[in-house]
Amino acid sequence: MKLLIAGAGFIVQDWLTITQDLKDVDLVAIAGVEADKENMGKLQSKYGIKEVYTDYDQALKEANVDTVYVGVLNFLHYSFVKKALNAGKNVICEKPFTVKYDEFKELKELLCLST
Repeated sequence: MKLLIAGAGFIVQDWLTITQDLKDVDLVAIAGVEADKENMGKLQSKYGIKEVYTDYDQALKEANVDTVYVGVLNFLHYSFVKKALNAGKNVICEKPFTVKYDEFKELKELLCLST
């Protein structure tokens, strides 16, 4: 699995500790906001992440990945997952998947259309 990590907060930092135990996971890129750039650089060094992006849309376009791990704030899950699905990526999302039922239904439809 070629992975793009969306987010650089506590949950991502915690999740990264288990990636060393996962077989066939290639940490290709991490995307966060400009304010997280220094922290992402530390994560890059510690976990061997190949690329750092401060623009999620750019990361989706440029990073050679098949899967996106979404570890951003809950209210952002919907938009990050939707962009990843529209870019043809598989998604691993922290809970809750969305904060509104209508958003979940839309993502479910989008997923069904892509299969």
